[in-house]
Amino acid sequence: MSRRADIAFSAVMLAGSLWLMWQAYRIDGFGGWDSAGTIPMLATAAMSVMAAVLLLRSLAGGAAEEAGSSRGSGGGPARLLPLNLLGVSALFIIYVAALSRFGFYLSTLVFVTLAIMFLERGRPVFALAVALAAIAGIYGAFETFFRVRLP
Repeated sequence: MSRRADIAFSAVMLAGSLWLMWQAYRIDGFGGWDSAGTIPMLATAAMSVMAAVLLLRSLAGGAAEEAGSSRGSGGGPARLLPLNLLGVSALFIIYVAALSRFGFYLSTLVFVTLAIMFLERGRPVFALAVALAAIAGIYGAFETFFRVRLP
């Protein structure tokens, strides 16, 4: 993608994320951690921050060089549909199918572990440690702040 296209895409993503964040705020304001709009606001805030980072990197000219050095970003179809995207998409489809059979925590633990191992080329101990930390954080957040038990 050209630098101008990177900048335009990042700017559209930032504008869309900020609009979605405003819509999330309109749900219930920010009445507390257990209000209805909290999760959408946090998600759209994260999207807005990432879009702003992408826009700044595109303006600095770093995104094009970095994208060119990643695996699967040569010419042709590999540039449009990199191996990382295909692999994580396949893992995600399996994850969604496993949710009803194995539950949220076990399915998420396996998905996050395998996704990190796939993207980082091995390192199973690191992947499992990150996945366990993520599961513990999710469990703590939902039990403590939202008082919701996940299946």
